[in-house]
Amino acid sequence: MLNIQSNEHREYAQYLGAHNINRGQLYPVVRGRLTRLNGRNMVEHVGKEDARDESLHRDLNLTSVATLPTDNASVAGRWWADADNHNDGGKRLVSVESELAQRLNINLGDRLTLFTGEQQWQATVASIRSVQWDNFKPNFYLIFNPGALDHLPATWVNSFQLAETDKDKLVDLVKRFPSITVLEVDAILTQVKRIIGQVTLAIESLLAFVLAAGMVVTLAAIAAGMTERMREGSLLRTLGAKRAWIGRNQWSEFAGMGLLSGLFGVAGAEIVNAVLYHRLFELDDTLAWSPTWWAWILTPTASALVIGTLGSFAARRVVATRR
Repeated sequence: MLNIQSNEHREYAQYLGAHNINRGQLYPVVRGRLTRLNGRNMVEHVGKEDARDESLHRDLNLTSVATLPTDNASVAGRWWADADNHNDGGKRLVSVESELAQRLNINLGDRLTLFTGEQQWQATVASIRSVQWDNFKPNFYLIFNPGALDHLPATWVNSFQLAETDKDKLVDLVKRFPSITVLEVDAILTQVKRIIGQVTLAIESLLAFVLAAGMVVTLAAIAAGMTERMREGSLLRTLGAKRAWIGRNQWSEFAGMGLLSGLFGVAGAEIVNAVLYHRLFELDDTLAWSPTWWAWILTPTASALVIGTLGSFAARRVVATRR
């Protein structure tokens, strides 16, 4: 739930409680751009290689809370509620997400300058924390101590889980608070799964084309080497080999080629799938890539049978060769 107005966030919380909706924490949100570190321009501070970092070219969502949010863990410095002396002398303190701090080379005690609207203001880095970004709750790069953002205009953000059978409560909520922007995560996940399914289908289709191409190449190779195979067949028959033995030997050869091509094809498709899931889509947990076990069993087997049969049929003259 985005854009909850400051003059209605308490009424919003009461509404959820009255309708038995188990809400998470409400966060005030201020938009601000990170411009300087210790008085030095951020782009100059990070250097040319990291100057393209997206956090330096857009407004960040900033919030102010007293307690460390769930699924956040302090990795350096102190959280203000954990300090022996809770009086920070009116200082603006900030906790920086660990990956952002690493990318921008932000350390404890550094002084950050931010720009909001027409106001430029500063805060001192008091802690570095890790964040579990995939918990479907509001998460922030920068979190400030209570009172640090009171001089800035803010809206509020919140999240909650609602059963499919209770969707009518969401309709009533939107009617009651029309200025709120609703993001339905289940609808987003459904669309993401649909896109991933389409990508997977495209890769599987590509695998089918590769296998078909492999069959054509195999048959072409058989046709190209038919003269040599005819000589080998004649020699084997001269040495006493029976037709059935030669036929089984050829089928085993072609089936082995089909089995290997099927295994390599499936392995290639699985590798591409895994790279797309983890590197491109950056998915894990419930949406994570998992091996397609049926493809590992069915595809090599089918490839061995088809190529073995087609190869034996194409080379049938070798079995029929007389001594």
